[in-house]
Amino acid sequence: MRILFSTYAMAFQNPGGGERVILDLKKALNNRKHDVQIYNPWRHNISDFDVIHYFSTLELSMWTNMKDLAPGVPFCVTPVMKF
Repeated sequence: MRILFSTYAMAFQNPGGGERVILDLKKALNNRKHDVQIYNPWRHNISDFDVIHYFSTLELSMWTNMKDLAPGVPFCVTPVMKF
């Protein structure tokens, strides 16, 4: 399965717990032979993926944009928040 992970644009500028969740889950799924990529708008065509997994509660418009670009691709959200 091809899985596209995405998060808010500044996420990896100051990595913490949320970024660790993303990277650890990516590693675990890759170990199970899934092709997991972290979204890069210059490299990825989101309609080429089987699932889009978005991590964040920021940039809510990104959710709508991804669904508009690939309406047939299932989309899930993991709300990662920092307090």
